[in-house]
Amino acid sequence: MQNRSYNRIIALIMSGIMMSAFTSVPVYAYDYPEDEIVEEDYALANSTYSTLRISNYNATLDSSVDGDTCVISVSATQTLEKFVALWIWNPVSGACWSKSKSGRSLEMHNQKALNESGTYRIKTVFTLTSSTGSTETITVYSNEVTI
Repeated sequence: MQNRSYNRIIALIMSGIMMSAFTSVPVYAYDYPEDEIVEEDYALANSTYSTLRISNYNATLDSSVDGDTCVISVSATQTLEKFVALWIWNPVSGACWSKSKSGRSLEMHNQKALNESGTYRIKTVFTLTSSTGSTETITVYSNEVTI
């Protein structure tokens, strides 16, 4: 009797394995067009921008933000970072600038002479304040440039 129960259990397990082997699950992936731009949805900012250019070991850092009409002040901290390893980026010594102003937009333009090759990017942290006192902090990373 035990041998019969054992055979039934083995037969049930084997039939389950065979059924699962022949069962397929459809999988779909959306293919985004290369020219489709995905933009962040911010509460107070209409647009952000940050780009890094390096020529002859001279870095040019440009960052800007444009706020909604309710924004009354903007501040930003722009930091040049160098890639270390994996996901680690370190700030470059002497390459951090801050700026604040009344109004809804802010632009930052800075330069830094570099003394070593590597991969660099800009990290810009914008803080926008609305007329109601609410704030929004946005971190924007530029393109990466390797020299």
